[in-house]
Amino acid sequence: MKYVLVHGGPGAAGSLHGFAKELRFVTGAEVVEAVQTKRAVPELIEETASQITDSPIVIGHSWGAWLAALTLAKYPDIAEKFIAVGCPPLTDEYVPLIRERRLENLSETEREEYFKAEARGDIETIARLAAKSDNFSAAPGRDGDFDKALFDAVWPSAAEMRTKGEILKAFTELTCPTHFIFGDRDPHPSEGVTEPLDKELIDYEIDIITDCGHSPFRELFAAAEFFDIITN
Repeated sequence: MKYVLVHGGPGAAGSLHGFAKELRFVTGAEVVEAVQTKRAVPELIEETASQITDSPIVIGHSWGAWLAALTLAKYPDIAEKFIAVGCPPLTDEYVPLIRERRLENLSETEREEYFKAEARGDIETIARLAAKSDNFSAAPGRDGDFDKALFDAVWPSAAEMRTKGEILKAFTELTCPTHFIFGDRDPHPSEGVTEPLDKELIDYEIDIITDCGHSPFRELFAAAEFFDIITN
């Protein structure tokens, strides 16, 4: 058994490092953390594909779920299974729900800070507050640093791909078994994935973990259930 993990962001290199170490410990399997160094989506797809070898289980977190799906849609025979964790909405209509749910999880002072950060385009502050609102009872600390330059280079074109329907199309073209995992406290709405796919009559599995945020592998009370799901 082999796993390839595709981190989020874009630009959150190292965000799955702790998850990778725990997965190695729990399973004894080979676990690869796929690097993302390119500054454009097509190049990231090729870079990711080059790291998916020996027909592994591919696990993509957040933006990494999109990138993994784009890669597996283009190269359908390279993975045994695909697990998407905290996947962002596949169509634009669900995007406003993310902000609404994040703000509900912040204090009044934090919401004001969030609004000011939005106004000045302060991605680092938004990311810090989002990390707080996106988690339920997560272990403290984080792995790696946020690469704003990579985010700025990649995210606008990725978001445009969603607007054009290209992200949804990639998910509809997957041929390997696909399994979605969401925390019930994740601001990213699970219906932003399930409803578009249901309209396209796409088969998938889904688990929604109780008292769990955007990163189940970091949640103190949900991690055990998460690891049980992905290893069975």
